[in-house]
Amino acid sequence: MDNIRDITRLVDRYFAALHAGDVAEIGRIFLPECDLIQAKGEGDYAHMTLPAYLEVVAGRPSPEAAGHPVFGELLSIDLNGPDLAVVTLNSAVQPRFFCDFLTLIRTADGWRIASKIYRLLRVGDGG
Repeated sequence: MDNIRDITRLVDRYFAALHAGDVAEIGRIFLPECDLIQAKGEGDYAHMTLPAYLEVVAGRPSPEAAGHPVFGELLSIDLNGPDLAVVTLNSAVQPRFFCDFLTLIRTADGWRIASKIYRLLRVGDGG
């Protein structure tokens, strides 16, 4: 059960980092080799490396600065052994809301995000 608790804490850190636009924290919770892929519909997708994603985060106003509340909804944790998990969640960088699939690996430093596959759910206010 410690893995579930630790994964839940990582997810909470993820929601807080997205909300604050905290590039340093995002860099700590993702593996440096992480890939981020957005499903864009109609068979299209966009790929980013972690350094490119950090540039995007650094270049946009944070939801916190815009006065939006923290938004995050953990939907499921699929734990496959002691060091591999897939987490499904809804997140936001308001006004955009996303569905994220995070692949996690437990490293010597704890759980880290190894990949992020996501899609835009909607654009608009509210949680």
